[in-house]
Amino acid sequence: MKNFHGLKLLIIGMVCLILSPMIYSQEKTTALNPKTPEAVYSYMNLLDSLTVNTNNRISKLSKASTVTKETFLEPIGVNILKHVARIMYNAYDSDYMTTQNSLITKSQAIKNSKSKSEIRPGTPIFIQSQLWERIQNSISPTVYGLVRVAYFLSIKINSVKIDTHTLGNGMPVPVNIINGTIEAVHKGSTTFKTGDNIDFYYYNQWVHKSINFEIGKEYFIPIEPRGKYLNFDNALALVAYLDKSDGYYPIDNGYLIDKYNFFGFGEKVEYNLFDQKLRNKIEEIESW
Repeated sequence: MKNFHGLKLLIIGMVCLILSPMIYSQEKTTALNPKTPEAVYSYMNLLDSLTVNTNNRISKLSKASTVTKETFLEPIGVNILKHVARIMYNAYDSDYMTTQNSLITKSQAIKNSKSKSEIRPGTPIFIQSQLWERIQNSISPTVYGLVRVAYFLSIKINSVKIDTHTLGNGMPVPVNIINGTIEAVHKGSTTFKTGDNIDFYYYNQWVHKSINFEIGKEYFIPIEPRGKYLNFDNALALVAYLDKSDGYYPIDNGYLIDKYNFFGFGEKVEYNLFDQKLRNKIEEIESW
């Protein structure tokens, strides 16, 4: 039975890939920008298919038994999950903001949600969260990170400052704002290039222990747009949720320090070797 479900999802995925330009040909002028990469359409098609199937499944399950999050999606084999991971990776890598905004719009339309961050069963946002979880548990945390995180950059720190941000409840909290120059783009080449100056931020509450970005030193950082915290549409936030490193990967004397070996290349690995292995892993995902 599991093989049958897996085969069905594979067929769905392949149909989505083949038909995506046709399915969305009339929507490009209204739903998405005409210049949106086809990879985004393919991913939206896949989520549309899974959303319909999931809502039908929820309806059937709710009549017979208690519905848990594990039962929302049908069983997905590893090979099918890799196929999904590739589609997801290509969409976000080609145009992260359009993919994310399209996902939010579709989810709000389904549930008429007032909160952009709200995750509800049966919406594309919820289904994506379930796919992320399955990729993390069934393939690897590394693949999950590479698929989910918007950008991976190597930067040299120019300045560090602490500002104050007032929360919705009126409570002021310190926010760390870091400025750096990009030394290398590992993921996000459609958005950034070597030599660009960027700002990113993080709250102390996000990290397990204090981290210290030093001026003049280089770091490998995962970041993603999370502008609502600073009221800027494209404000970049340090991704601290991957592991206990909290997004803090120093490059020291030509070696990248991955204290908890999240990427699987060693706790201390020559930076050039790390870069090559990371590229190989990304190419592997793109081949699935």
